[in-house]
Amino acid sequence: MTARPDPLLGPLAERMPDLGPSDPVALGTMHGFPPRPDRRATKQNGMQFPWLRWGFAHVRERNATARVRRGARPRPLPESRLLDPAGLIFPVDGAPVRLSDYLERACVDAMVALHRGRLVLEWYAPHMDAAQPHLWASMAKSAVGLLAHLLVDE
Repeated sequence: MTARPDPLLGPLAERMPDLGPSDPVALGTMHGFPPRPDRRATKQNGMQFPWLRWGFAHVRERNATARVRRGARPRPLPESRLLDPAGLIFPVDGAPVRLSDYLERACVDAMVALHRGRLVLEWYAPHMDAAQPHLWASMAKSAVGLLAHLLVDE
């Protein structure tokens, strides 16, 4: 894989491989029955790009999993005005970059942001939605670490 010459991602581009198109829907990954051989996510290629994006969003179809149900009375997040990622602009190497463009180019599948206990941003790639399970991998360690920190602080 070669470095990505992408001014949108700035210095991060030098550390990222040239991934090319990756949206599983646009690529037709696992579409139709049977899927075309060159569009199949298999055990052999399932952790390689671009098939891993389909695999992360379809982990239940590839591995034995268990659904963990929410509590009997989940506490809803307080209502807040959601920010539009297309309207959030930040500088990369001095050039303005829309968060929505950055998320797409960086192959992010979904993002939520909380501020002072309120949901302020919720964004999903075209192949994702709020109910779609997704493999967390190392994110689980981050979430557990954050929860442990909060408990220690209390």
